[in-house]
Amino acid sequence: MNLSKFYLKHVLAMFLIVNFTFFSFDALSISNDDQQNIPQSVEVAKKKNPGDLPYAFFYKSQGRLLEYMPVEPRTIDFSNRISFNGLGKQERDDYFPSNWGVAIVSDSVDVVVPMTRGGYFVLPDLPQARQENAKLLFNTTSQKGSLKTAWILRYRDNTLSYTDFARSFDEVKQIQEKIKWYELKFKDEKKSSFDSLKACFLEAGGDILLDDVPAKTSKLGRCVRLEFAPELVKSNPRLKFVGALEIVTLANTKE
Repeated sequence: MNLSKFYLKHVLAMFLIVNFTFFSFDALSISNDDQQNIPQSVEVAKKKNPGDLPYAFFYKSQGRLLEYMPVEPRTIDFSNRISFNGLGKQERDDYFPSNWGVAIVSDSVDVVVPMTRGGYFVLPDLPQARQENAKLLFNTTSQKGSLKTAWILRYRDNTLSYTDFARSFDEVKQIQEKIKWYELKFKDEKKSSFDSLKACFLEAGGDILLDDVPAKTSKLGRCVRLEFAPELVKSNPRLKFVGALEIVTLANTKE
């Protein structure tokens, strides 16, 4: 989800306001006594994160994507993910601060949002926060104006059928077909493509089996990637996740 397009229509209005401000500024004056009272330096307790976001905008965007989800029963669920800035793949997968990771803050609201390791979360419905133009704050440096979208795979008893694995790609395509061409904030969601899954375990050493046989995977830290093989759909082997599993998401091996 991207916020940058949302602001384009406001550029002209802002230009007029700025020019009016410069035109009026010469009429202002500051006395010598006032000048002496102006602090020469300001101690900043916390750097502002340029990636802090307007909660109302992204809550509404989340709601729209949830409306586009396939009907039940389905194989995928929606999640936001922090748009990390300056972290490698393994650092992003391992991100889990000791105190808080995502928070919604306004004049009267201060709520920490539950987050899965790796920066995955769903925004709660907080009407008061929307009325007060709350900010969505991250306890890490994040990209300006954007949130990532993740598609989480459902599994049961640490297993997943290959047909459900295949079906998850079709369900994402259904969502992409529902996204209107003019919904530019969902440009990434509409154009994204997936060719694999990523299973992240609580600890390193997890693995994926196909009908009890070790699958051909790639590993990075706690996470294991399995590339989709269309020729296996007909035989429908069972995927078994070996280890304490934390989250399974659709992935792209090129990313």
